[in-house]
Amino acid sequence: DGEWVVDLRHRKAFCEGHVAGTLNFGLDGSLATYLAWLIPWGTPVTLLGETAADVAAAQRELVRVGIDRPAAAATGGRSMPTRT
Repeated sequence: DGEWVVDLRHRKAFCEGHVAGTLNFGLDGSLATYLAWLIPWGTPVTLLGETAADVAAAQRELVRVGIDRPAAAATGGRSMPTRT
């Protein structure tokens, strides 16, 4: 439905396995810059991270570029996040 699902893991972990249709903007790169540049304004975003701390770190970065609140977030292991 137009929602962007963003996997926050390192690109190597993403390549090892990820949820179909997700995009990878790792916390080790310029997450906020790239996502804000590419995403149409107002598009819902779901953040997938290995830990709740990863999701919180991404939220802190994204609020600086006007993405104030993700539509959803989930955490889980290296290959398949589980919804929280």
